[in-house]
Amino acid sequence: IRAVGRLCAALDAVIVKEDDDPRGRAPGEIAELLLQGLVEGGLPRERTEIVHAEDAAVARLVARLDDDDLGVVLAD
Repeated sequence: IRAVGRLCAALDAVIVKEDDDPRGRAPGEIAELLLQGLVEGGLPRERTEIVHAEDAAVARLVARLDDDDLGVVLAD
């Protein structure tokens, strides 16, 4: 999970949403591991945020986009 975060650290900003199936992990644990990877990969923490609900995370992404921006949704 941290490795995925490190790969995504090349992006300008990241909104992390918690997966509906935590696969036996505690609530929030997966999001925290992704954030750790993002920071390990060099993305400043202030350019990340957690939005737990998927629909709210996508809405937040769309709201942040400017005319020439590209938004990416990584889903499993």
